[in-house]
Amino acid sequence: MTKAGIRKSYTAQRQALTTEAMHEMLTPMLHQFLSLSLPAPAMYMSYRSMDNRHEVPVHYFESVLSDEVAGIQFCYPRIQMADGSMDAIADDDAVQWEETVFGLEEPVAGNIVSPEKIDVVLVPLLAFDIRGFRVGYGKGFYDRFLTRCKKDVLTIGLSWFPPVESIDDIHANDVPLKYCITPQRIYAF
Repeated sequence: MTKAGIRKSYTAQRQALTTEAMHEMLTPMLHQFLSLSLPAPAMYMSYRSMDNRHEVPVHYFESVLSDEVAGIQFCYPRIQMADGSMDAIADDDAVQWEETVFGLEEPVAGNIVSPEKIDVVLVPLLAFDIRGFRVGYGKGFYDRFLTRCKKDVLTIGLSWFPPVESIDDIHANDVPLKYCITPQRIYAF
């Protein structure tokens, strides 16, 4: 199946999820997440979930990390629409948040974190395949950003659904995940 077909199918599947179903799946995902060997102290890049798109609520994972793992710092993506790039902004006293045209909270000002200093990136996705490639929203921001990170950066996706067999139109610029966590299990690539 192509990215466009997967995007359409999984957008509809996510929208069909009830709040109760998502909450039921969240606890096993959190347990899976904590069973990973996560680095600490470390810089983690997270993102603000879009509730209206039924994304996995990543703030629960951030909260568990903050409570369970010492020395965690967070940074968040800031999209540059003009050139298609993305910066990482530290979650510190200088960060300023605004709601974007996409309906998500994004830092609009703050201290930029060099991609090479990030140890873990929580990567948003709609779907993924058994090789670790993902389908996002189609703009390529994360793929371009991940090429600027260190080679051993730990990339973790969070998905309500198991993988598709394959994404037919993967290209050279697509960066696979290292792990994807679903309610049923952890997929390692």
